[in-house]
Amino acid sequence: MLGVAGVAFVAVYHGLQDRDLNTKQEAEEHYQKGLEHLLAGECELAIAEFEFTIRLLPDYADAYDKLYKAEAQCQILPTPTSEAQKSAKAILYDQAVAEFTQGRWDEAILKLEGLRQLDAAYRSDVVQDMMFQALSNRAAQLVNENSLEAALHYFDRALEMRPDDTDLQAQRRMAALYQTGQSYWEADWQRAIDAFVDLYALDPEYKDTEQRLHDAYVSYGDSLAKEGQWCLAREQFAEATDIIPQQSTEQKRVNAYTHCVTATPTPRPTSTAESSQNISDTTQIISGTLTATGLPTGKLALSVYDSTTGVYDLYIAHAGAEHWTKVRANASQPAFRRDGSRLAFRSLSEPFGLGVVNADGSNPLALDVHATAQQPTWSPDGTRIAFTAQDESGNWKIYSIAADNGPPEELMPGQFPAWGLNNWLAYNACDDPLDENDDGNRLCGIHFRDLGGQDVIKLTADEQDVGLSWAPDGTQVAYMSDHDGNWEIYLLDFPWGKVVRMTNNKANDGLPTWSPDGQYIAFLSNREGLWAIYIMSRDGKTLSKVLDVALEHPDWLHGRLSWAP
Repeated sequence: MLGVAGVAFVAVYHGLQDRDLNTKQEAEEHYQKGLEHLLAGECELAIAEFEFTIRLLPDYADAYDKLYKAEAQCQILPTPTSEAQKSAKAILYDQAVAEFTQGRWDEAILKLEGLRQLDAAYRSDVVQDMMFQALSNRAAQLVNENSLEAALHYFDRALEMRPDDTDLQAQRRMAALYQTGQSYWEADWQRAIDAFVDLYALDPEYKDTEQRLHDAYVSYGDSLAKEGQWCLAREQFAEATDIIPQQSTEQKRVNAYTHCVTATPTPRPTSTAESSQNISDTTQIISGTLTATGLPTGKLALSVYDSTTGVYDLYIAHAGAEHWTKVRANASQPAFRRDGSRLAFRSLSEPFGLGVVNADGSNPLALDVHATAQQPTWSPDGTRIAFTAQDESGNWKIYSIAADNGPPEELMPGQFPAWGLNNWLAYNACDDPLDENDDGNRLCGIHFRDLGGQDVIKLTADEQDVGLSWAPDGTQVAYMSDHDGNWEIYLLDFPWGKVVRMTNNKANDGLPTWSPDGQYIAFLSNREGLWAIYIMSRDGKTLSKVLDVALEHPDWLHGRLSWAP
């Protein structure tokens, strides 16, 4: 703890040094202006400058000496005639207006102070307004220059004139909070966080408050982690992620959580059963974990469960970037239009059903569909969206709707639609009527329907063949199924019906989606104990983890991933 205290002392010491240097520089500037006014015979203005210098630097001996000389000069000057006084006041007023108009706030303040000393009643209302505005504007200017202590001085002077100005009070409070946060930076992270939390609540866009608060949480978490206080560190990383979602911070949170819940964390060994899969020969395994890489191309939409609120939020992760973009709260099942510019999703709050939004979160549109509508999928030309919803009898059916809204059109019974090239719609449905030779069991599985005609092809025979995703070239469909008791990824050749199992793991693998170029398949898995996104090559020979997602994913079977350019 001595080391930490030492670092804190050094940080505060250097901060005080910087502040003293700035004060001395400002005092010197006003002292030089006082000298110029004194030489020009402008004793009132010289007095104002020397008095301000002394307020900034009370031990400035030369300033006291020159102040006495200026006061003496004013006393020995002949008493001006009334006409001369009028002329002097008019000249001083005009100079103040000129300085004010040019935004030279310090100069305007000095002219106005000189004018008030000469005649406090001269155009008093206008002079008072100008003085207040000049003080307020100078304070705001200093805030922008990050000279917070000097800004507070000007705020206080302005508030002396108008103590009930609520807007100025708020501006002063925010400047004071920012100054407090800065003063504790690296010296006391908790106090820095407290200041920026209060400031963030007032105005999250004030200067760089959002980034400051995020960085303070991360730095505090890092320091707690170094001390082995993993549970407290996890809380800080979680707070940082709520402010600005970043993959690097989320990984720190997951790591802290792992240390928090396990006294002595050790790598999970890879069993023979887990590694004996058709992709294991070329998968990189290090201490039982896959090598984490990054998204190789495009952008990936996914829903992430927030354990603090108990809801899912929609994010987009971009190739080559740590920053996740939150595009929608209370939403899941993202589906990119083929060009990646628009994103359909399932809304988990009012209005329930389906919505569409630009990839940057702008231009949202609620579709006129039933509240049970889900699993949206775009037509190849991007003009319509197919989805599934319950009818009045509670049966699941597939509909389509214009992407810019309109009345839905019923297509067929079924769920989990995926719209592919040449207008083929893949979906899971059960045959009707019942098969007479199967003891009343319905024959269910993946069907394909040509929406340009009426051809229907059925290629699998399991009701649990779900999560369908077309390859960009329209020759295969990836899907997930639990044939062996847990969920795995499969590839289905279209239209020939050949099925290839792509994963073989005791954990859950699901929600497959294709890369825009068709070279990779991304999917969700908890094979390392945490939910993460993995990608494998189309032939299944390479596999890597690209994104840690969350510790919890309670409704993952009803989720979806979507990958676009």
